[in-house]
Amino acid sequence: CEAALTGPFCSSCGQRHQHRLSLRDWLTQAVEVFLELDGPALRTLRDMSLRPGLLASEYVDGRRVRYVNPMRYALLSCGAFLAVLAMTSALVPGADTVKTGVQIGNLIAAPLLAIPVLLLFAPSGRSYADQLVLQLYLRGHTLALLALFSLGAWALSVEGARALLITLVVVLLGWQTLAIWQFHRGRIRNLAPRV
Repeated sequence: CEAALTGPFCSSCGQRHQHRLSLRDWLTQAVEVFLELDGPALRTLRDMSLRPGLLASEYVDGRRVRYVNPMRYALLSCGAFLAVLAMTSALVPGADTVKTGVQIGNLIAAPLLAIPVLLLFAPSGRSYADQLVLQLYLRGHTLALLALFSLGAWALSVEGARALLITLVVVLLGWQTLAIWQFHRGRIRNLAPRV
């Protein structure tokens, strides 16, 4: 804000005075985001697991301070997923190919998946930007769940990993359906065309 500084914090806007952001500062902030037990990161993780559509709806409706920004959530989840796969890639053949494919596919999927959902749920009055918020949260949380799956699959036998993968796919399909329903609930009276 360009106000004169009289201490470590700006007396006008409250921002901490810091000339340049170093890698150490960035890593410290990233760790702080996830270690705040009552902070937005854990609240976002909890609500994305239990009520994903309602979280996105609250964010779109302007109640944003309580949650991590959807783009940041997606990027942090991508980073966590990459870190887990980097740890397990030496033990899992072809993990680098899977890692690259999933990352690219998941990042491209958010803006692309927002379009058919927008068209399908047009009567809800939600905009493309609203749909994009939902998709970014869904893609981010999917990557977080895939990171957990990768850790679990690494510790299991091949048969156990397959069973875990099938379970994860079923859970993700149900969970994403729930998210879309919660996000549009109360905004659509009837999706079926009248004859």
